[in-house]
Amino acid sequence: MLIHLPRLISRWSRTHSRALACIGGVSISRYATAVTYTMLPVTAAFLYGEWWAGVFLGVFNFFQAFIGDPIAGNLADRIGSKIVVLIGIGFVAMAGILWFFIPLNNLVALSVFAALVFLGFSFRDESLAYLLRVSGREEGGLIFGFAENVYAVAHLLAALSVPYFVAGGRSMLMALIMVLSSVFAFIILVRLPNDREAILVNGIKQSFNPLVVIKLGWHFVRKNQWHPILTLGSFTFEGIFYGVLWFAIPLEIANLTNLGSLEGLGLGIYEIVTIILAGVSGYLADRYNWLKIHNIGWILAAAGAVGFIFNSSPFWLIALGAVIGIGNNFFAFAASHALEKYDDDHDGDGSFFGLTNMLSDAGYAIGPIMAGFFYARGGFRASLGFAAAVTVILAIAMIITAQRVRKRLS
Repeated sequence: MLIHLPRLISRWSRTHSRALACIGGVSISRYATAVTYTMLPVTAAFLYGEWWAGVFLGVFNFFQAFIGDPIAGNLADRIGSKIVVLIGIGFVAMAGILWFFIPLNNLVALSVFAALVFLGFSFRDESLAYLLRVSGREEGGLIFGFAENVYAVAHLLAALSVPYFVAGGRSMLMALIMVLSSVFAFIILVRLPNDREAILVNGIKQSFNPLVVIKLGWHFVRKNQWHPILTLGSFTFEGIFYGVLWFAIPLEIANLTNLGSLEGLGLGIYEIVTIILAGVSGYLADRYNWLKIHNIGWILAAAGAVGFIFNSSPFWLIALGAVIGIGNNFFAFAASHALEKYDDDHDGDGSFFGLTNMLSDAGYAIGPIMAGFFYARGGFRASLGFAAAVTVILAIAMIITAQRVRKRLS
């Protein structure tokens, strides 16, 4: 078996060359923007304080959720998700150029920069629609899991880089990285075939109506026997939970005098777990009982999050984060398996991911706002308590929903 492994890997790589190129190009951009995201609340907190930093980040996540995501989702169904992703890469490059020449030390400059970055997020995340369209029905868990494997490497490197950039004030270097990463990502992605037969179709003006993507995304959910709700739940969790962590932990790091590797690993542990387990979780969901994997995942995530209430030391943040990360991988890629297997409406993939991104980014808006509120009044542990409460509520709702959806599909 091992003798044939290189041949099998080579064959699999050729078969999935479009998906692999998409994943590779997007991952390069993700490193730069992940570091940038952690620097936004620190910059805003330095200028206006923790509470207003949370409000600032929340406002632009709402901007992404209700302006950027609907436009990107609608356009992906009309001109193709590949073109939309390339536009997103362009927004990131523009933000880097702005940062390189204009200091982000006033509200106007910081707001323009944030608008470009968050539009870049919205458009680039339609790469999920591209992967859904080029993947087979029985391999959704593996393809999306492998994508998260690669993205997790980029996010881990970003998390470990946070103390270096936050404590060192190396903004010019970060701006340069944003521009160069966008150039390399564009070179990789521009050669991919588009995922739509027509470049322009009727109804292009509707792409700028946020209500359209909600209507079409919900139509996708109903047409596909309600199983996409599991993906919506996964994205909602990731938005709120990681929205809290990527806001609160960088603030805690910025307030520490003695920085060590454990502080960066408080964020990086989720990426380490994903590097190890994302593809495996997706494979297990594709081959075995995806419903059990989904429910076990939510139980693990809820149990780990509750542990935050009792201890928030760096060591326990890492240990509990590992448990939550395992659970997150299990339920996320079980949902991805169901999404690919039962997808009967590929024409609506872009709108659906526009809707999922709306929920995720609304969570990334609510998370920092609430984390800033609790952080200002009860400190770091109070903000983690909010994340724990949300996780438990979502876990109960998703386990019940999964049981009902599985009965509908059987």
